[in-house]
Amino acid sequence: QTFIDEAPRGAILFTFGSVVRASSMTPAQREAFVSAFASIAQRVIWKFEEPIENLPKNVITLDWLPQRDILGW
Repeated sequence: QTFIDEAPRGAILFTFGSVVRASSMTPAQREAFVSAFASIAQRVIWKFEEPIENLPKNVITLDWLPQRDILGW
């Protein structure tokens, strides 16, 4: 919650849902997403099932997300 509350330019929830595991990406695909996220002003909450090293400061990964709570449904 703090990560979202302290986001001066908002936050983005990024997930492939429960059908596709993000960890099935190739390293090149994963790096493309990390690079894209690093270039934006918003914070990114990324559903990713494994740890990723050297994430930009505006990105966190979690293996499970309370999506409804994050989106405020």
